[in-house]
Amino acid sequence: MQTRNGLSALLKYCMQDKKTLFNGRKLVSGVNCVANSAFNEMMNTKIQYGKTAGRMFYHLIQSFHPDENITPEKAHQIAVRFASEQFKGYETVVSTHVDQEHIHSHFVMNSVNFETGYKYHADKNELQRLRNESDKLCLEYGLSVIKPKDKKVKPMSAREYRSADKGQSWKLALAMAIDDAMCYAVSKEHFIELMENEGYEVKWTDSRKNITYTAPNGMKWDSRLHEEKYLKEMMENEFGIRQKIIVTEKNWTALLSTQTSQIELMKTLLDTANTLTTKQELIDYMNQQMDYLTKNYCQAEETLKKFQNTLTKQAEMIQTQTSESVKEWKLQAGKMNEEFSRQLSSEKQTLNKHYLKLTLLSLMPTLVLVIWELVRCIWLPN
Repeated sequence: MQTRNGLSALLKYCMQDKKTLFNGRKLVSGVNCVANSAFNEMMNTKIQYGKTAGRMFYHLIQSFHPDENITPEKAHQIAVRFASEQFKGYETVVSTHVDQEHIHSHFVMNSVNFETGYKYHADKNELQRLRNESDKLCLEYGLSVIKPKDKKVKPMSAREYRSADKGQSWKLALAMAIDDAMCYAVSKEHFIELMENEGYEVKWTDSRKNITYTAPNGMKWDSRLHEEKYLKEMMENEFGIRQKIIVTEKNWTALLSTQTSQIELMKTLLDTANTLTTKQELIDYMNQQMDYLTKNYCQAEETLKKFQNTLTKQAEMIQTQTSESVKEWKLQAGKMNEEFSRQLSSEKQTLNKHYLKLTLLSLMPTLVLVIWELVRCIWLPN
């Protein structure tokens, strides 16, 4: 996660509105930087001192118990003061999260000091010092602190240290393999796969309290040994954080495209900057590039608005045309119905006339016979 993308993703995660908004106020502050532009400021500091490789940032969390009598505003105030006093010269974003039962503040700190250009180095002693300073600050505000607990891990024995010094410790080799896998793993399953590729068997189940490793030489190692970072709960917590800030696969295409454009722009800027001889020329050139980018952004925004308006008009036009077509179809159907009714009525009348004629014609033979009988009865003798 120690990449530009990792830094950007972590900052976005820590500054989410749904996590930091409280009573209409966003509990996000920048120490030695502006929070909204912190990523660019941090990267500019790295570029300025030529330290864009290696560790990019440090991420710390100051958390309070759910029953602690503290407000989100007070927690944020304490966090900002802590960052200001402990991370002097380092650009740091402080964001206080209120979406969980326990109030907690995130610190995302640039690894390079913008004043001196030196990198921040945090060993175990430094981490303990920060914890002590945090405790002092909390006690000053009348808050409780965590009492030190007994260590959950067992230190290496003298014999193991001697074996490690000679390069003969299989436990040290395993620890190094775990460290390497944790540099790349994004989930428990991914970690187990990476370890298996190195020849180690990993038993990591919900029912087991600890993780058990079996080395290629058949020796077994329990995650309780030596360092807390190898504990099951610590590693599960780490993967939980990574899953929240990981860049999903479907975003890679857009991400790479954006990075490519940025790289091309930087190449152009560097090529041109090499030809400039004075500071004023460089400032004028950068202002021109800024105006150009701003103009392109405005043009793109205007084009988007025009496109949206065009789609809206087309949709309205289609709806109007459809309504008119329906009305026309109804009108034509009505006319056809009336015409058909008239024709049906006319045909019915004609059919009735023909029926009457046929009826009369069918009665003619009977009428002739009746007349004949009358004539015969009257005129002919018996």
